[in-house]
Amino acid sequence: MKKRSFSTNEFLKQLQVRSISSNSPRRQTPGMFRIVEYLYAGADASEVDFDSFTLDELEYVYHEAHALYSIEDIYDEETERANWYNVIYEYVRSTQNIYTLLHSGKKQYAEEDDFI
Repeated sequence: MKKRSFSTNEFLKQLQVRSISSNSPRRQTPGMFRIVEYLYAGADASEVDFDSFTLDELEYVYHEAHALYSIEDIYDEETERANWYNVIYEYVRSTQNIYTLLHSGKKQYAEEDDFI
């Protein structure tokens, strides 16, 4: 079986081809993800850098938390897509994907070629 190398250009091209447009505009900021990170990690108030986000960002994340569909509420693909652009869903999903990749036993490393 021939090994296939990862093509960044092909990956980006396929992302554009397969992307699904959202009904709601994405206005996510690093501050919003910082808030979710603090919440997800269960950070103590003394560990929070309150200058790293604004009150508007905090209110946005609060409303996103109430708009998030739970696994029990998802009954079709359209409802599942409603979560895709939710800042909390995106943070948790990306964190889980990173964890899975980190602990995967099926990693394939690039071969070191010492050809001169």
